[in-house]
Amino acid sequence: MKKIKSNKWADKASENITTWVGSTTSIILHTLFFFFAFTSPLLGIPFDRMLLFLTTAVSLEAIYLAIFI
Repeated sequence: MKKIKSNKWADKASENITTWVGSTTSIILHTLFFFFAFTSPLLGIPFDRMLLFLTTAVSLEAIYLAIFI
């Protein structure tokens, strides 16, 4: 059986990202992001455009989180 070579940089990066995502800072930043996203129509941004941006951002984040976790 062939041994898989470890990429220490990638291992450390993935550990740092998963640690940060579960932090209080991440929760606060995500809360602020969603608050501003949902209040952006009050600033004149069309509701459908806000939803398009929001669902795209959330989908991309879910893909990256699935890769790291």
